[in-house]
Amino acid sequence: KQISEDANALLPGSDLYFNNYATAEVHEAMLKDTPRNEAYASAIDKCKDFLEGKVVLDVGCGTGFLSMLCAKAGAKTVYAVEASEMAFTAEQIVKDNQMDEVIKVFHSPVETLRIPEQVDVIVSEWMGFYLLHESMLRSVLVARDKFLKPGGLMMPSQARIFAAPVSMNDYRREKIDFWNHVMGFNMTAMKSKAWEADMATPRVESLGAGSLLADPQLVASFDLATVTHEMLVRMDAALSFKVNRDGEFGGVCTYFDTTFNIPPPCRDNEPVVL
Repeated sequence: KQISEDANALLPGSDLYFNNYATAEVHEAMLKDTPRNEAYASAIDKCKDFLEGKVVLDVGCGTGFLSMLCAKAGAKTVYAVEASEMAFTAEQIVKDNQMDEVIKVFHSPVETLRIPEQVDVIVSEWMGFYLLHESMLRSVLVARDKFLKPGGLMMPSQARIFAAPVSMNDYRREKIDFWNHVMGFNMTAMKSKAWEADMATPRVESLGAGSLLADPQLVASFDLATVTHEMLVRMDAALSFKVNRDGEFGGVCTYFDTTFNIPPPCRDNEPVVL
């Protein structure tokens, strides 16, 4: 019961979850994620012809970065909603960038948000570890069903989860084999405890393509315009891998990508993939 309560405290919608997003450290990490920033900036810039004069809802706006990109691209109005205390900082950032005539910041969960109109576009950086862990996708889907006009644009538009067997040799040497010899002492008895701790929860690691022991397989694919929360509660996939390189099997890696569709009348309609 206590474990369940502790886990629920970190779920989207809980006070602790929102408080985590009120710190500078979290937003610094996101704003230093260059591939993420460039993907959103490129997609929004490509959508300029579509965004011109449109109404945008930014779900979980954080510092207001995506809202300001949309305003810069020509949106008529951007409703920036943020449930954490960061909303007040975002409001100041918007003012400091002379965008407060276009961007309206709301300190509110999107589930209780009230705005005076439907929107043409929903933009959000909702993705969590392996896409769905601790992510706020459920809130984004609530916003879609409440506020998005028929045929409106979701940014991102699609998401996919992949899996592949991987070698973790470097990680094993650093974290597990460390116990073989510690300052001249044999501490191999600690290795089983180290493995036990490691296997208790999924690990978040940065792995290169050279760690893959087989070609990745698709686990799931979602269209953000139609997917429902119920479809995400349980996912089943029967996967078969043909190992194509030598290596010690260290586990199964899951990762994701997201696609931003570029609608007409935009001239460069090549999708942006993050």
